[in-house]
Amino acid sequence: MKSKTRMRVNENGRVVIPASFRKQLGIRVGDEVVLQIQDDELRITTLKRNLERAQRLVRKHVKPGTSLVDELIAERREAVRNAILNQEPGAEKLTPELLSTAAISTVNLAELHGKLVGRGLSPDDAWEAALSPIREAVPFSSEHARLVGDLVVQTRPVGLSLGDRACLALGLALKASVYTADKSWKKLKVGARIHVIR
Repeated sequence: MKSKTRMRVNENGRVVIPASFRKQLGIRVGDEVVLQIQDDELRITTLKRNLERAQRLVRKHVKPGTSLVDELIAERREAVRNAILNQEPGAEKLTPELLSTAAISTVNLAELHGKLVGRGLSPDDAWEAALSPIREAVPFSSEHARLVGDLVVQTRPVGLSLGDRACLALGLALKASVYTADKSWKKLKVGARIHVIR
């Protein structure tokens, strides 16, 4: 199939993606695409392909059968983002449609990035893999800090870390559902809608 063509940009900055390209990439009407400037080029891809690329990057550095989720629960109980990247049990519940509206606290983003770098990914690849599955990284604010502190007593019985509470705080602040692979979160009654993926 043709993989290169020339197009003209109209006065509104719009470019039509040729039908053959859309078919090759699996882009349908209404799909969300990801635009990225890389190496002085504009690249367009789908969220699904972006996620698949991130998963390939992670698989290069994780032995088959290794559960990044279990490792993270033991260390920091930050499991969902790695479940997505390593295609672990429960990851199938985090569909591209769901992820296209997902947000991550910059606290949790830092944890995940560090985990992937620790696994051998280059810092650039780890950053790309960490950001690829989600729509938005939300800066940790003073409102979030207050919520994290407020949650200490309620979450102490299940041993949640600061990172776990940052995830919950973002869910509370955005009035959004929170997804985790940590079964102990089922016991929490903190006002956030918590979905355990496995």
